[in-house]
Amino acid sequence: RAMVGIAIGNKDFLGKGYGTDAMEVLVAFIFNQMNIRKIKLMVYAFNERAMKSYKKCGFVVEGIKKQEVFKNGAYHDEIEMALFRDDWAARRKQATE
Repeated sequence: RAMVGIAIGNKDFLGKGYGTDAMEVLVAFIFNQMNIRKIKLMVYAFNERAMKSYKKCGFVVEGIKKQEVFKNGAYHDEIEMALFRDDWAARRKQATE
């Protein structure tokens, strides 16, 4: 398996699809060029924009670490997401039909 993550540091570039595009390229590289069957990532529950992007790329929630991080005066969950090569390939095939 592979563990991935991306970050967009400049707020001017948030919400423009760059993160989704970057993740799609990264996922395609991993599945097409490496002998990897599963890609995992972690995202904080308050990062709804990232979760939406990852779901758009085909990632699904596999687990939740409750109250894993303290930020802005409150504890937040950390979400574990994953994407399997077979699911990714099926989504790509369906998109081209």
